[in-house]
Amino acid sequence: MDSANTGDLPFLCEADSWKVFQQNFGFARLGMDPEFLQVGNEILKKCGGVPLAIKVIAGVLRGMEKLEEWKSIRDSSLLDVKCEEHRVSACSWLSYFHLPHHLKQCLTHCSIFPEDTQ
Repeated sequence: MDSANTGDLPFLCEADSWKVFQQNFGFARLGMDPEFLQVGNEILKKCGGVPLAIKVIAGVLRGMEKLEEWKSIRDSSLLDVKCEEHRVSACSWLSYFHLPHHLKQCLTHCSIFPEDTQ
């Protein structure tokens, strides 16, 4: 089914981006070191207010406990995407790169099957 009518959704402001991040990262962990918060805010800015990108990044960061890991995400060239349409893809790639090896293998294996395979 083709659709001729498409709509543009507005991007989130910084405050709303932070709320989405908090909801997906976990409120209990946000009482953390100010350095983590600063790096987290810098990462959020690179998400450009795209809600799905923010959710994916929150999931990636949830599994990282070292500040250097957060900085590696912040400094990743994948997040330097200028086109809004590619931000979610870039965040998804980051998520994939930070999966444990056995989960990468599982995901890669599942990807060889057609979409409607049962």
